[in-house]
Amino acid sequence: MISNPLVQVCITLGLGLISFIALQNMKKVRIYNLPVQYLNGGFLQARLSLSSRLLINSFFTLSPLSFFSASTVSETFVYTAAFSVFFGLLIDPKLQIKADSKLVVTKSLFHKKATIHLKHPYQDFCRNTYTELLDLVEILPTYKITAIQLSSPMFYHSNNTLRSLDLLEKLLIKHGAEMTHSKDGFLKNILGKATLYLDSSPYKKAKINNINLHHWHTINITLK
Repeated sequence: MISNPLVQVCITLGLGLISFIALQNMKKVRIYNLPVQYLNGGFLQARLSLSSRLLINSFFTLSPLSFFSASTVSETFVYTAAFSVFFGLLIDPKLQIKADSKLVVTKSLFHKKATIHLKHPYQDFCRNTYTELLDLVEILPTYKITAIQLSSPMFYHSNNTLRSLDLLEKLLIKHGAEMTHSKDGFLKNILGKATLYLDSSPYKKAKINNINLHHWHTINITLK
């Protein structure tokens, strides 16, 4: 039995890291570079899938602790199960309606409002994007969603004037939905701002000079 605490720590960390890396090469359990979650599977199924992935990854990453009596296997399972349930409830999975979707949908547990994001932070709001948004307006009520929210700095021109939303509003009315919109306060969307600052996608270089990351606008859509 190895008695040197430093050696025990190094072995434990090494085995945990090896386990974690090995799991990321398994499509059905990895948590890095998650496979696409489709909307037709439902929000609950996506959340359960994420929780199970967290459980498997955390358990096998931390299980080497039991080799040196830092914790028993049963204690490790209880800790990782609690961790997985907590973060499974906290993290909202991203769902999309098809493989080449321009948009992803998230929804907090027990809420009836969904949030829609661009699949890639700096991609264009092209015609296909708006068509997909209208598709979601038709589809989401079947999942008991009553409202949609979109927030982005890309609703503004490079000179900080708001892009026209009139056509979008007319199209939404044809689909039985109502739209309101407003400028966001400085402290709102902090996470979104951080995501755009840290993003390294190929879209960023072409867009970053035409976007003011401190000017955000939110569109709220009430569904029929």
